[in-house]
Amino acid sequence: MITKGFYTVKAALNKGENPLPHFRDKNHDLTVITRAPFPKEYAKNLGQNCGKRVLPYYIQDRYDRTLTITDIPSILLENQYLKATVLPTLGGRLISLYDKTEQKELLFNTSTIQTANLANRDAWFAGGIEWNFGQYGHAFSSNSPVYCAKQVDAEGNEFLRLYEFERCIGVYWKIDLHLKDRFLYAHMAVHNLSTSDTSLYYWTNVALKQTKKTRVFASEGEVIYIDPFVPKGMKGYGFGELPYLEILSDTDVSYPANFPYSNEYFFTCDHSQVPWEATIQEDGSSFFDASTANLAFRKMFCWGNGWGGKHWQEYLSPEGGEYFEAQAGLAPSQLHGLTLPKQTTYTWTQCFGSLGNKAKIEQVKAIESWKEARDTIQTVLTSLVDRNKLKQYESIFEKESEKATGELLCIGSGWGYLENLRAQTPLPKGMRFIPEADLQVWENFIHTGILETKAKPSLPFSCPPLTWYPLLKDSPSAAYYAGILALELEQEDEAEKYWKNKSDGFSLRNLAILEVRRGNSKEALQLYRLASKSKEYNLDRAIAEEFIRLLVKEQFFQEAKLAYEQLPEAWKTESDSLAIDQAWIACHEQDAQTLGEILLRPWHAVREGETPFKELWFEWKAILYSKEHNQILDDSIREKIMNELTLPQKFDFNMVM
Repeated sequence: MITKGFYTVKAALNKGENPLPHFRDKNHDLTVITRAPFPKEYAKNLGQNCGKRVLPYYIQDRYDRTLTITDIPSILLENQYLKATVLPTLGGRLISLYDKTEQKELLFNTSTIQTANLANRDAWFAGGIEWNFGQYGHAFSSNSPVYCAKQVDAEGNEFLRLYEFERCIGVYWKIDLHLKDRFLYAHMAVHNLSTSDTSLYYWTNVALKQTKKTRVFASEGEVIYIDPFVPKGMKGYGFGELPYLEILSDTDVSYPANFPYSNEYFFTCDHSQVPWEATIQEDGSSFFDASTANLAFRKMFCWGNGWGGKHWQEYLSPEGGEYFEAQAGLAPSQLHGLTLPKQTTYTWTQCFGSLGNKAKIEQVKAIESWKEARDTIQTVLTSLVDRNKLKQYESIFEKESEKATGELLCIGSGWGYLENLRAQTPLPKGMRFIPEADLQVWENFIHTGILETKAKPSLPFSCPPLTWYPLLKDSPSAAYYAGILALELEQEDEAEKYWKNKSDGFSLRNLAILEVRRGNSKEALQLYRLASKSKEYNLDRAIAEEFIRLLVKEQFFQEAKLAYEQLPEAWKTESDSLAIDQAWIACHEQDAQTLGEILLRPWHAVREGETPFKELWFEWKAILYSKEHNQILDDSIREKIMNELTLPQKFDFNMVM
């Protein structure tokens, strides 16, 4: 049975987009160092296509930490055993999976939804099951509506379909959620309809409650793990076997709470007929996911029990308690690249639920040996979901997935409709896209080749995908967007031609970014100065944030201060970026009072792995010390403060050793 409703919760949701294009990292691949011995079969494709990439999407950075009671649209899928709650306007997040028999929530279901800066597009929140299609990182659709449809199978049972066009890598994805007896099944498909190969990334991300006794198992014990001893700023992997790893040789890391710092490991389950991962809790409850063989890898991520990790838990889930993540993917790790060949479809099926068998769970809890406990779980799981059962269901689900879209319960982006209109190729079976009013200008452009202009300065339109570049490149009316796609394709000279001699603030900003990429900060600042005098500069805070950030980086502190003081008060209140730059200006002026006031503000856009507050807090204390002791501030005072004082937990977002 499927019903629509609302998920009522205290929430701080994203409210809008940054209108500026953020271009692809020049390094498409990441360098990953491996600790010997590392198997050759898992050394292939490391780092491939893992560089930062966002376009044609815009960044979602318009949120704060003000939690208010919010009714979020929800869709309930339930039978006599389970009730699944999906949030269609938030990427189709499966926020709750409630076991009616055990009368227990199976997922980490926080009492708050706090948006934070952890996704490719910035905005992300913790909890539930997330479906990560697209690029390395959290899905582009994490905080956006996706298509949801009510479907009916051959036996008259209702199931829920989620789908969308992912326009960064140019694929169509679909998830059909079925309740069969005591378990939730997700039958997934990703389609590349184009005549070119594309990169592929997919990971299911399941948030689960964590206590000191939470223990994680999988169908295989050999894992790829993060090596924390690689040089700062680098990525590194090692290979070992649970429960003890070389990096923590005396610690049983099958218990996530045992990690002293944030870490993750990937179970190499590619030799399992039915790859699975399971969690046993101290109270005897359990959770598992199992899948067809092609979803072959599993992951455990934890925040660690250090101050920084605990702070992140509180920051992401106020009032929610601690959690870890159990994930499942197509590649050996999230830093392994994959390719989806042209005109190819990949499908797989995943199953979620409780192991149920209380007697066996108690037996597992009493077994110290990880391997023996794992073998016991394997016996239980095989009795619930074996290979034949999965194959049987997948065959049924495959037929159902080709049925026409039923009643639409939520409408996603209009870009699937536009891309289909442009490409003139048949859509994957079971998908239907709807025109979007805000994108009407692009539909008109397809028909006329002319992009409508607005009568007065305004924010840019939504950006088309790279496949539109041939349509845009010879249209003067679409020069701004042609330049964006040209630079995303790393055609710098072409991009410059589209924006050169333009006087609008957004084109000037893009030219400034082009100069930054070329290493010409002086020229970039001059372009930002011109942009700051444009009418477009006053439409949104985004250009000001970049301008002042570069002024501070290049140590033009007086100019940065003047530019900051001229901004609207609302921008100063809303923007973490502007506040951090104001803090660095205060550091330069040794203005301890202003710096202290800034540090006390509620920060909402802290980026995972970034630690500006640590540096600012110690500099603040060093300034105070120098004034109290009437000494000139120098590195000896800074070193003394670093050695004698401890960073308060509220400023500690450190995730490593």
